[in-house]
Amino acid sequence: MPLYCANDRHACTSPGDVQYATPAGLTPSNSVHWICLAAAYPASDGSTRRSPSRLRSRSHSVACAPALPARPITPSPAAARVAAPPFSTALRVVVMRTSLLRAPVGAVRPAASLGAPPKPALRRFHGISGGLAAPRRLCSTPIQQARHRRLCHVERKLNAVEAMLVGDASTRITVVCTLRGGIDADALAAAFAAKVAEHPALRSHVVRTPDGLRFEPLDPADHPVLQVRPGGRDALEEEIQTPLDPGEALVRAVLLRGDDADGEDREDVVVFAVDHAVSDGISVVTLHEAFWDHYTRAVAGAAPDAPPRAVPEPVQVRLRPWSEEDISAHVARRVAEAKEMRPVTLPYGAGGEPGIRLEQIRLSAADTEAISAAAKRDGLSRHWLVSGALLTALRRHLDAPSGPANLSCLTPVDLRSRLDPEVDREDMVLAASWFTAYAEVPEDGEATAVGARLNEGFRRARERGDLELEILGVHRLLEDPSLLMPSLVVTNAGAISTPVTPPGVEITGFRWFGLAAMGPLTAFVLTLDGRLTVEFAFNGGFLDEGLVRAFASSVREVLAELASSGATPDGAAGHAAAGNPARVNA
Repeated sequence: MPLYCANDRHACTSPGDVQYATPAGLTPSNSVHWICLAAAYPASDGSTRRSPSRLRSRSHSVACAPALPARPITPSPAAARVAAPPFSTALRVVVMRTSLLRAPVGAVRPAASLGAPPKPALRRFHGISGGLAAPRRLCSTPIQQARHRRLCHVERKLNAVEAMLVGDASTRITVVCTLRGGIDADALAAAFAAKVAEHPALRSHVVRTPDGLRFEPLDPADHPVLQVRPGGRDALEEEIQTPLDPGEALVRAVLLRGDDADGEDREDVVVFAVDHAVSDGISVVTLHEAFWDHYTRAVAGAAPDAPPRAVPEPVQVRLRPWSEEDISAHVARRVAEAKEMRPVTLPYGAGGEPGIRLEQIRLSAADTEAISAAAKRDGLSRHWLVSGALLTALRRHLDAPSGPANLSCLTPVDLRSRLDPEVDREDMVLAASWFTAYAEVPEDGEATAVGARLNEGFRRARERGDLELEILGVHRLLEDPSLLMPSLVVTNAGAISTPVTPPGVEITGFRWFGLAAMGPLTAFVLTLDGRLTVEFAFNGGFLDEGLVRAFASSVREVLAELASSGATPDGAAGHAAAGNPARVNA
């Protein structure tokens, strides 16, 4: 079955032309679906006109008439080599993906906000497939226009890493806050509007042009605003499952109102999500803190005092220069290492209903401090000790022969403090690289020994310059599926405090997660108010929920053992600073 290219000039289809493709090696139950999208295309006079193909959300129907013949393309060798099941990043750079789209074209998805008309299944891609926007005249003179664009708008082509991450529920970073004490919706809306006005990336969207995906500014009328909806378990579940539409905005904030009948026990929920293409874990958590700080001041009657930020540069342009030989040698070493180790993973494709699933572990402050003491005693960062605990627990649940098993741990690495000059923690730009560590883990392995192996591997990789070479060689790394399926992904946002809220308002719950794609299990690690939290995010259609819960239970046991080993003889925790772990991740 052919794939159809989503190129704006050459690919338009009618509903009957839309093809579902299963790349070689994939089974229908876990395949990634690829579709051709109707698009705008440049007219012969150089202007931009829209294809008759369109999506009519008002009537909930799809009307398409091809403007140009569809162009079948042959899957690349990289696509043909993908082994089931894939961490399908290699393909999604080529054309847009609908990893969870099982319904026929034109099927209705849940509305993103209560009361809005249902949208066709493909509606969320309209901004990417919708073609070129007419140039905007922002200021009266060319010099003013140039300065306005530089200071206020993101207008550039997406790089490979950003394009890999844009556009669905699996690539947004989400913070969910549960609050008691009542929320002033007007003040919250003002706080959100202030953050949108401050950050150019939050006033942007993604469009497809003949030379690829580009960030472009939204019209002022389309700037994102706070959504307010009735709350409840179903409303929260729907909001977590609803993807961002990169063609509309790259951020969303929703206030889910609690039931007034609950009286003093009423709880409101705020869901705050940012597309990973313009953010990382550090920036989203920092932005979320600033959002609540703005809200607290708005309730007190103070106006926001944060001026608009300049557009941050992509990390790629700030890296040291590396030769082509250096990049090629790095890619070759990575491929050889992956093929030699062949890490074991959890069994995929045995899940149930698709959708984001969460499983949380939260330790006490005393246990967190004890684990920090154990890490300090053994000369490790707390992150790598916790990662060692995760792999040790994972070994107990793998369908692997008895004895040691090769496991791998992919860790996103924060580059903000490693660049010169440093990147501000709140700048909305993807400022992270990644590192894959391998370790041989026995069935009765010790977390400390595994963590030491991971810690040493990261030290050597950092000295070699691997963090920069991973970004520079990303195109070639994505071509090899053996590099895309680690045993576990562990990302860490470091240590933070509960955001500041007005008197009488208490944050009773805080969850941070993302990347629940058709891929490896991901652990989101955060230390909140001195308490270590691990949030496992996964897709219920890809991983068995019972297996993940059993794994989480084993993680609790291993972490409890570490805490016990780090406690002093009198039962108190050691003196390591639990609030200041080595932050290596984004």
